[in-house]
Amino acid sequence: MILCGKGMDRKVSEIRINYKAREESKSWMESLFPQNSNPTNQLVIKIAPPPTIEFGINLKQTGLNEEIFPTKLELNQSTQENLKSLPDAYERLIFDAVRGNKTLFVEQDETIAAWDVVTDYLHKTEHRKQQPFEYPAGTKLPNEIKELWRKFNIKIKPQDL
Repeated sequence: MILCGKGMDRKVSEIRINYKAREESKSWMESLFPQNSNPTNQLVIKIAPPPTIEFGINLKQTGLNEEIFPTKLELNQSTQENLKSLPDAYERLIFDAVRGNKTLFVEQDETIAAWDVVTDYLHKTEHRKQQPFEYPAGTKLPNEIKELWRKFNIKIKPQDL
């Protein structure tokens, strides 16, 4: 599911991947973890602010109990001492441009390929006559999105919103 919005209650750019349990393991997990029959692991790549990679996993408590608890493995610039003095994105971009390094610049064929994907998506939604959801500025999450998630059985942890 692709979710984007302007004027939301916070500014964030991220890719969030929720891993689903395999079908053959669902009944085993429900019997082992009855209080949380749908534990999901999650990979989050935050583009900004600040650039971060998080891997959220559910672990079983050690011992004989059957409790599971969520935990995160996180890597970001602010926690890495040797990365604190990195130049910001524009400094790096200008530096690379002056040196003739094109690795951070998009070539014409890449731009065309990206627009082909977007255009295909727009054509598909055009035929369904689906319009974007409108919401007031400062909204945490439009109700229409929550209804869509319920319809497709997408479970999002409250702390992820």
